[in-house]
Amino acid sequence: MLNLKQLLQNYNDHQKDVLLRKSKFDLNKIEAKIHILEGLLKALEDIDNIITLIKQSESSSIAKLNLITKYNFSDSQAKAILDMRLSKLAKLEKLEIEKEKNELIIESEKLKAIINNPIPELNNIFNSIKKNYGDNRRSTIIQVPTSQEEKEIEFIEPEKCVVVLTESGLIKRIPISSFRTQKRGGKGVKTQDDITQAVIRTNTIDNLMIFTNKGNMYRLLVNDIPIGTNSAKGQSIKSLIAMDSEEEPSVIYSIYRDTDAKYVLFVTKQGIVKKTSLNEYIATKKKTGIASVKLKDNDELISVHLIKDEPIILVTENGQAIQFNSTEISETSRVTIGVKGITLNQDDYVKSCCIVRHNSDNLAIFSVNGLAKKIDLSELPLQKRGGKGIICYKISNISGKVASTTLVDDNDIVLICGDKTSLCISSKDIPMLSRVSIGNQMIRGNKILSISKV
Repeated sequence: MLNLKQLLQNYNDHQKDVLLRKSKFDLNKIEAKIHILEGLLKALEDIDNIITLIKQSESSSIAKLNLITKYNFSDSQAKAILDMRLSKLAKLEKLEIEKEKNELIIESEKLKAIINNPIPELNNIFNSIKKNYGDNRRSTIIQVPTSQEEKEIEFIEPEKCVVVLTESGLIKRIPISSFRTQKRGGKGVKTQDDITQAVIRTNTIDNLMIFTNKGNMYRLLVNDIPIGTNSAKGQSIKSLIAMDSEEEPSVIYSIYRDTDAKYVLFVTKQGIVKKTSLNEYIATKKKTGIASVKLKDNDELISVHLIKDEPIILVTENGQAIQFNSTEISETSRVTIGVKGITLNQDDYVKSCCIVRHNSDNLAIFSVNGLAKKIDLSELPLQKRGGKGIICYKISNISGKVASTTLVDDNDIVLICGDKTSLCISSKDIPMLSRVSIGNQMIRGNKILSISKV
C-alpha cells in the first residue's frame, strides 16, 4: 500500500511519536519525584513540630489530614512524610535530598528541551540507524528525467574550493587543497597584487550569487570561474556575466545545492536588514540577472546570507555588536529597502554579519592591524532588532578598527587575506578573551582586508 518513501516517513513519524511519549512519561515521573522531595525538604525545615503533630494524631489518616491542613502539603507529599524513616532527619540526608532534587531538575530541563524540539535527538537516532544499516546503492537508476540545472553539472567533478573577488572585479577559484595551515603571528604567503574584496568557500557544482552596487543579482556556476592560485590575478567577472558597464560587484555568496534555507538576508552598511524568499532568486536566468534589493542613498550592500529562522549578529567597525532573532524581520519582496537592524553611533557602520547556526560556536573578531580574539556567544544576549547593541571589541591605536568577524568552532580553518599576504590558521590559535580586549597578533606586516572559513 505504501512506496519506500512513505514507509520511511511513517517510520520517522513513529520514532518521533515514541520519543515524545517516552520523554513526556519520564518528565511526569521526574516532576512527581521533585514534588515529593520539595515536600520532604519543607518538612525538614519544621521537623520538630511535624513530629509532635503526628504523635498527637489518633491515626495515620488523621495525621495526613492534619499535615495537609496545617502545612498545605499535597496528598502525595503528606504520605511521603509519614513514610519517612528517622534516618532521613540527619543533616547529611537533607543535603542528599537537595542534591537529588537539583539533579532531577537538570534532567527535567533536558526532557523539556527534547519535547519542545525533538529534531536533534531524532537526528541522533537516525544517524545511529544509518551507521548500523546504511550501505551503498545496489541498484542502477535509468531513464530518470533531469532538470536543465542538473544537466549542467552532470560531468562536473565536485570539488571544494574558495572563490576570491578583488576590488577591481577580478575573480578566480582556488582548490581547498591549496591552502596550508600555519601558526598564528606569521607573515603568510604572497597574494595577488590587487586588493581582495571578498572570499567565500563553496563547491564547483554550486551556484554563485553576485550582487552589484546597483542592487542587481546575477548567478554563475562556480565551475565556470577560472581556476587560479594565491598569486594569480584572476579573470574579469564582467567577461563571465552580462553585467552593465556601470555596474560593479559588491557582494558574492554561494547557493549550496543541498541548501534547506528559506530566505535571502541582506545587510547594508547603514544597518538596514532585509529578508526575502529564496525562491524569488533561484528562478532567475543564470547570466542576465534580476533586481535584488533597493538601496538608500549613500548606503551599500555589505553582506548576504541564506537563512531559515536563525539569530543574527551584526558587528560594526567601531566594535559594537547586536544579536537578534531573524524572525523579527518581516519577509518582503525583492525590490524593497528593508528595516533597521542596528542603531549606529556617529561615524560608525556595519562591518559584518554572522548567522548563529550552532550555539556552541564562538564569535571570532579580527582587527584591521592583524589582531584577533574569540568571545563566547553568551556574552552577546539576544536583544530587540534596531537597538544599539553592546561593545564586543575595544578598538585602539594598536589594533585599529574591526576588519571582519566569523563564527568558528575548534575544527575550523580561517583564511586571513591581508593587503600583502594571506595566512591560514586554526581557529584553536585564536584566544578566547573578554568583550573589551583587543586580542593577539594573527598576521604581521599586513592590514586585514577579509577573512573566510575554508
